Amino acid sequence: MEPLITIAITAACFSGNKGAAAMLQSSIKQLRARYGKRLRIKLMSTYPAADRRLIESMPEDYDFIRVINTKPEKLLFLAFPLAILYSFMRFIPPLKWLLERNSIIKAYSQTDMVLDEAGISFVDSRGFVMNTYAFVCAAVPMLCGVPVVKYSQALGTFKNGWNRFLAKWILPHMKLICARGEITRDNLAQIGITENVRLCADGAFSMPDSEYWAEKVNELCDSDDFYKGKVVALSISSVVQKKCEKLGKDYKGCMTRFIDRLNERGFNVLLIANAAREGSEKPRNNDLLICNEVYEAVSNKDMIRWYPREMSPEEIRELLARSECLVASRFHAMIGALEKCTPTLLIGWSHKYKEVLDMFGLGEYAVDFSALELEALTQRFDSFYAEREQIREKIAENLPTVLESSKQNIELAAEQLDKIVASPKWKEKKDEPIKDTISKKKLLKIFKTAFAVLVVVFLAWYFWKNREDFASIQSVDIRVFVISMLFYFVYKFTLASLWHYLTKINGCSIKYEKAVTSYLYSILGKYIPGKVFMLAARLTYYKEEDAPLSKVTVCFFIENICTLLGAAMLFIVSLFFFPNELLENYKWLTVLLIIAFFVCINPKIINFFLRIVGKLFKKDLQIPMKYSQMIKVVLMFIGNWLIVGVGFYMLVQSIYPDILPEQMLFCAGIWGISAIMGILAIFAPSGIGVREGIIVAGLSLVMPVNYAMVISVVSRLWQTIPELLLVLLAFIWSRIRNMTKIKLRQPPENK
Repeated sequence: MEPLITIAITAACFSGNKGAAAMLQSSIKQLRARYGKRLRIKLMSTYPAADRRLIESMPEDYDFIRVINTKPEKLLFLAFPLAILYSFMRFIPPLKWLLERNSIIKAYSQTDMVLDEAGISFVDSRGFVMNTYAFVCAAVPMLCGVPVVKYSQALGTFKNGWNRFLAKWILPHMKLICARGEITRDNLAQIGITENVRLCADGAFSMPDSEYWAEKVNELCDSDDFYKGKVVALSISSVVQKKCEKLGKDYKGCMTRFIDRLNERGFNVLLIANAAREGSEKPRNNDLLICNEVYEAVSNKDMIRWYPREMSPEEIRELLARSECLVASRFHAMIGALEKCTPTLLIGWSHKYKEVLDMFGLGEYAVDFSALELEALTQRFDSFYAEREQIREKIAENLPTVLESSKQNIELAAEQLDKIVASPKWKEKKDEPIKDTISKKKLLKIFKTAFAVLVVVFLAWYFWKNREDFASIQSVDIRVFVISMLFYFVYKFTLASLWHYLTKINGCSIKYEKAVTSYLYSILGKYIPGKVFMLAARLTYYKEEDAPLSKVTVCFFIENICTLLGAAMLFIVSLFFFPNELLENYKWLTVLLIIAFFVCINPKIINFFLRIVGKLFKKDLQIPMKYSQMIKVVLMFIGNWLIVGVGFYMLVQSIYPDILPEQMLFCAGIWGISAIMGILAIFAPSGIGVREGIIVAGLSLVMPVNYAMVISVVSRLWQTIPELLLVLLAFIWSRIRNMTKIKLRQPPENK
């Protein structure tokens, strides 16, 4: 038996917008015809309950479709952050298993390819929210390692900075983009996206007819004399209504009076809701509300037919086939009419209408909503109706070509899918046996994950148990807190510079800006046990410059040793300020520790122990540095630890203002020893739990324990926010650098 093929479809539903439903039907039926019983569909639905209900009521057997709850809030605020983590951590089995408890992540992780059937996306006029949502719809599966194909849709223009940024960021990484018309293809070309773009007519054109609905509509029309007259179908849109309201135009009143005029001239009018959500009072993807209002306002209801329910796209198309013409404010009502050679006059708001009508040589019959006036619309309809037979001939003449172009959506998508299915990696994945036993290595990873979860549970329990004590704490001094965080920024950026200095003295350096970028990018690795990702992130940049990776690895090792040594010295010095009478008579011991410290950092002594460790791991871990160089580097690290120590003291002061200035180095030392233990606790990502425990134990000597607990938890936030911001800056810089490279490679335009 051949392995199953799984395709996820996003940004489309059966419920709501019937244009999206038409694209769904088109793609699902064609894919089913191509792959047969091997096919499995995961519908990433924004209306999961309604979609499940509609699938059950359909005449077709759709038991191979599984609906996944992908409501926008779940996708944006839960699945998207988890997908970012998944992109880094899916190679660690316990963490992968944990992240896949999210239904969206799990669905994509078990998918071979994704079809993005948005219809329209990355368009300036759709604004910040919708363009961000379009980005996330495609980004989540891509972060899960699944290739994405954009089904035929309109894109652009890209004049808005945010929209342009998102589009240029994600669209080049898609396996295929099916541009719905020449205007879309030109828009993409203007931002340099051409290689993965193909021209395909709208996917809804190739939606197969339904014998079931053809029969039902025939029965309806035969039993109603209304359809024996001159029928004008009118698709009314809640989207156009909203856009008209912003311009101060009375869309509902205009449509009502237009219907009255058509009735006066002997036309019967069929109202069509090409987007419908029964039972919903919200206008989004729901034309039922505006259609109801218009129907109630018209003068002669005998000459109107209005079915206030949710129809299937096939039923709507059959009704349009029995109309003399269509006046449409919904894009896919137009598609259904054109597929049935029904002349169409458009009242639209985007280039998406015109670029499709241009395929039939009918671009002149698109009217922009901003010019909507009753008299102008009436005159335009009169001339349009007079030319309806010529229009019908043009549609019939061009329809075969358009249908072939529409079918290319599936043909091209299937080409990409067939390549995936033919790859040895895919076959290995499908043939991989289920393992019943768990190795010791996996058990260790499970333990690490369980430890982190237990720490989070413990902290939550502690806060709840001591919530009254926490409530007694005064408000945080935000000004001091922000300044303390700036110290952490400086500390991290200086560490990046120290990293570059280490590679320079060891003969494996690259350009400063690339070295700093690689360091900042690798910060995320501290949140993964073992620090492997930290090293891997840096090696990527050094490999580009052909730097000796073995030396880079040694520098990474030196950096970690110097970090520990710097923190250790900070703690030793802080012993002079320890608020404990027991140490008062042993200051001399602290002096001896400082002397011993500088003796022990001699590379000969360090290398003696490293040779022993290296033999156990069968690796050369020795440090190729002179004693003078080692002293210089360690002093730099100590100075940098002092910077972060002062920042930590200010953090403490922002929460507990009674801390004394002479206790600054004590606080710095507590931070240093907590960092050392956090680094050595390899079982805990970023030392979580260990660092907090040491901070609480230390600070409890100079303040109430409830304050110490709050500071320990806030300190995690205090370091995480700057680190993530620095990672973001590194990412933005790398993107700018890559874009600059691409521009430099492009030949100059001929003048």
